[in-house]
Amino acid sequence: MTEKEAREVAHLLKESFSQRAIRGERIIVFSPQVADRPYRYEDREKIGVVVISKDFGEKDRFQRAAIVGRVNKEVAERLLTPFELIGVSPQEWNEKDSPIAKFVRKGKVLWDE
Repeated sequence: MTEKEAREVAHLLKESFSQRAIRGERIIVFSPQVADRPYRYEDREKIGVVVISKDFGEKDRFQRAAIVGRVNKEVAERLLTPFELIGVSPQEWNEKDSPIAKFVRKGKVLWDE
C-alpha cells in the first residue's frame, strides 16, 4: 500500500464513520504487506484496518457490527478492493490479552488523533 493509498483509506474511513457519529481516534492498517509479516498469496490484495474509537465502547456488539459492516461495504466498494475492518474501543485496544491488539501492534498507523 502506497502512502497515497493509505491516506485515501484513512480519509474514506474517517468520512464514513463520521457520518454515523463515530469519531475515530486511531486508524491502523494491519495488512501483512505493511506489517512486515509473511503473508499467504491469497492475502496479497486484502487491506485490513482497525479503527479505535471511544464511541464503540458505547455500542453493544450488534450495533457495532452493523456500523462497521456498513462502513466496510461502503469503503470496499469505493476502493474496489477486498477490505477487512475491525472497530474496537480504547479499552479493548489497551487490554493486555486482547488478540486483536496483539495481532495489529506492528501495523502502520494511518491516523492518530
